[in-house]
Amino acid sequence: MEEEQTETKLPEGLVKPFEVSVPEPEYFPRKWLWITVIVCAVFAVVLLFLNFRSNTPKAEKIVASPTPIASPTPVPVFDRKDFKIQVLNGSGIAGLAGKAKTKLEALGYPEVTVGNADSKDYTETIVAIKKSKAGFIADIKKDLSGYTLAQDTGTVTEDSEFDVEIILGSE
Repeated sequence: MEEEQTETKLPEGLVKPFEVSVPEPEYFPRKWLWITVIVCAVFAVVLLFLNFRSNTPKAEKIVASPTPIASPTPVPVFDRKDFKIQVLNGSGIAGLAGKAKTKLEALGYPEVTVGNADSKDYTETIVAIKKSKAGFIADIKKDLSGYTLAQDTGTVTEDSEFDVEIILGSE
């Protein structure tokens, strides 16, 4: 049995109470919610990356450079065979230069020449040496122990045939 539904006509503007359609309010559309979540997530990832990067110790770039090795400077060695000596008698005492020559040859000087100085008035023994061999003046003076040596040391010109000139004094 079919019941017929009767429709009652309501005055204009009135609707049935059950047929009222109420639109759902749009407080925040869903697509904006997802966009906000994604933007926040990206922002958080960027902040974490920057924070991690600034806390990580930076590796220093090490560039290998050759370490200079000091090559030993050859130290000149005192060798009496490398000296040509002239001994001049400035004391006026006969044979004094010959005695000095004998002493120096006994020490190992192979070339010792003797002669007389320009004067016989020297009291102290004067030693002169070439600048190129001046580093050995202390060794030469040590070999002349027994003679009263002058404080000042003279210089022999580089073009001289002798490396050392000794003028013997009377003391």
